[in-house]
Amino acid sequence: MNALSKMFNLGLVLCFLVFNACGGVEKEEPKQIHKPLPKPVPSPKPLPRPVPKPPKINYCVKENVDFSKNGSYRIKTRSAGRIKIMEPVTDGCIRPIMTFCNGTGASLFFYNEVLRRFASHGYYVSSYETTQSGSGKQALQAVEYAMKQKDVSKYLVAALGHSQGGQGAASVTYELERKYPDILVASIHGQPAYSMSRSDFARILPLIKSPVFAISGSRDTVVPKSWVNRGFPLIKADKVWYEAVGATHMNPQSWFATGGLAFSNMVLFEHKKAENYFMGLPLTDYWKVVYQ
Repeated sequence: MNALSKMFNLGLVLCFLVFNACGGVEKEEPKQIHKPLPKPVPSPKPLPRPVPKPPKINYCVKENVDFSKNGSYRIKTRSAGRIKIMEPVTDGCIRPIMTFCNGTGASLFFYNEVLRRFASHGYYVSSYETTQSGSGKQALQAVEYAMKQKDVSKYLVAALGHSQGGQGAASVTYELERKYPDILVASIHGQPAYSMSRSDFARILPLIKSPVFAISGSRDTVVPKSWVNRGFPLIKADKVWYEAVGATHMNPQSWFATGGLAFSNMVLFEHKKAENYFMGLPLTDYWKVVYQ
């Protein structure tokens, strides 16, 4: 009996060892996981050639200057028909353009302080003598005349005007941007009589793209802040409005010269000193922020 039991047990062991041949359960084959086919390794792309940097332009306008005083350039004056020129004497550097739109019935001579300030700091000043400057058409002629001169920028313009000429500065900014898409204008509206000689002012002001600096006078009874407010809210470009403390309608020249030059250098050349000076004007006794 013991021998039979031993033989039986031995048979069971043999059956288990021979792949469960004696009725045991088969081992289940593991499932195969689908793997994506390997992608061929792409050949390395050639390195792009470095894009050459455009040559640095030597502009006549310098960075570390005193905006409250005339600059170091000697000035030549001349006329081309009704266009009055103040040209800085330079040595081949590139001069940005400045154009001034005078007020109703006034002469450009009335704004001589402003014109000389810009010219002595390296701007080619080209302005059209007219008693009705609000349309901006005459200022456009003056700018295009300057563009044809030697060593004058075709892309950087400061457009400044007073009273009706303040609308003129806005108008010529619009006309320049429409005709020359790559142009940058520092658009300075001095005590602007918005709408004068430009009945479509409400249409064009929102289309201006260049930065705008509006100036009102704290003692101005001709174009008070309420008149400036007819047009200024329509402007969608970057804009700032300062009040010239103490300025009447007839004596804004020193404010235009100093604030206008600092704003122009900040916008056209991104000069840090000009930016710090301009942004700090309201900290003095002569300027006050209306909108910033």
